[in-house]
Amino acid sequence: MTKKVADYLTNNMCLEGVIIEHDKSVYSYFIQIIIERTIGFLTIYIIALFQSCLFETVIFTLSFSELRKYTGGYHANSFKSCLIGTVGIYIIYIKFIYLFLFKYAQINVIAVVISSIVIFIVGVVNHPKMALNKKEYSQNKKHARIAVFCELLVILIFYLMGIAKKYVIFLSFGMILCAALIILAKITGQEVKYE
Repeated sequence: MTKKVADYLTNNMCLEGVIIEHDKSVYSYFIQIIIERTIGFLTIYIIALFQSCLFETVIFTLSFSELRKYTGGYHANSFKSCLIGTVGIYIIYIKFIYLFLFKYAQINVIAVVISSIVIFIVGVVNHPKMALNKKEYSQNKKHARIAVFCELLVILIFYLMGIAKKYVIFLSFGMILCAALIILAKITGQEVKYE
């Protein structure tokens, strides 16, 4: 469905002279990605709105997205699988994991430390869809380390300033989930060597 919409929009852009025929597939792919991300984020934000945790969820998605764009990690085979998995993980998080981590904050700290170590050491999982070359791989690893350091710093600042624990835990979950997806990609063999 999203591919059809992206192809339709790209064809119209080509007919209007906005892009050339040669670039249609590239534009179509990026439009499809934008549509799919928009659907994913809107779905999660609608659920968050009904669960009264919209602001916390925005913090989580910012944390997760910033790391994920550099680290890669496990990817589902289709948008439908990705959406179902994402929504499922999010619901499990807000209904169970968040409550557990809120009650046992020391476990959240341990999970954040382990996750940051995983991201700092592994850095990047070169998924076939990313297809990073050696230079891009090295740059992404560097950026992932900087991003994880910055997020740890923000978590520490939130904690020291006495900002509500719920914000710290939602921010932390972005890092924890990113590390979990890195490990899952390695376990399932989704990693490819850079070209």
